[in-house]
Amino acid sequence: RDGSPYFRPCTPLGCIELLQRYNIAIAGKRAVVIGRSDIVGAPVAMMLTKLDATVTLCHSRTANIEELVRQADILVVAIGQPEFVHADWVKPGAAVVDVGMNAVDDASKKAGFRWVGDVQPAAATHAGFMTPVPGGVGPMTVAMLLRNVVASAKRHHAAASTVRIVPSVLALADPVPSDIAIAQAQASALKPIAQLGAELNLAPRELEPHGRHAAKVTLDVLDRLDGMRNGHYVVVTGISPTPLGEGKSTVTVGLAQALYAHLGRAAFACVRQPSQGPTFGIKGGAAGGGYSQVAPMTAMNLHLTGDIHAISAANNLVAAA
Repeated sequence: RDGSPYFRPCTPLGCIELLQRYNIAIAGKRAVVIGRSDIVGAPVAMMLTKLDATVTLCHSRTANIEELVRQADILVVAIGQPEFVHADWVKPGAAVVDVGMNAVDDASKKAGFRWVGDVQPAAATHAGFMTPVPGGVGPMTVAMLLRNVVASAKRHHAAASTVRIVPSVLALADPVPSDIAIAQAQASALKPIAQLGAELNLAPRELEPHGRHAAKVTLDVLDRLDGMRNGHYVVVTGISPTPLGEGKSTVTVGLAQALYAHLGRAAFACVRQPSQGPTFGIKGGAAGGGYSQVAPMTAMNLHLTGDIHAISAANNLVAAA
């Protein structure tokens, strides 16, 4: 009752919209709903209750239903019986929402029948407000269906525009171990690439996995996001590495980590295909270093996920040896 449902039933929502659009007071009023169906009666009774009306939910077996109707400031009828509510039952000045749509024989009509509601039309002479049949609640049902579609589209767009990454927890050691030791210690805790893709709102078809922890992102994602606002682009360049080897790559990876972990701003680090330096304990691998490194580092540095041919990897292995 106190929640925010994704969608509200279209016909009950249309009934409430009609009352509100015509500035009919609901709070504190006596409302009677005739019909207890799950698609109209029960939902509209709950909606009126949430709007602070005092609601009585009736049905075909309710005792003294005429007496209850006579007390209603707001009357919603969805019982599915032609002209069930007599005109003289309706309280003068009451708001009547007739949800009924019943076909009754009428030889004067070309179709052989005519549509009537659940309330006798003569009630309109003394009711303060009464919906026509047809042309009353029916079009509102269609309008509220479209409202739900628009709300769903907005909700989907908002979800697709929000990145919710669950950061991996780092177990910091002192003194800081070697890069390869850090990479190996983190290997068992690496997040599956499919999970990361879902956190980034990438569709499964937009990822080309290379094993469990690496993937390429297809260029189709650019077309899907074409209408979205561009982010900011930061270039890290012209840094002379420190004696410990912290240079452009380490700063780039570290910035991406800090922007999300500490500021909540989604960031992506773009680095060139690394060499094998860190794998063999040598700096300069373009994979970052320490706790700000690309992972899985050994696989990346050995070109097992890149587009480098086997001959290039073999040449680098010989050179490193």
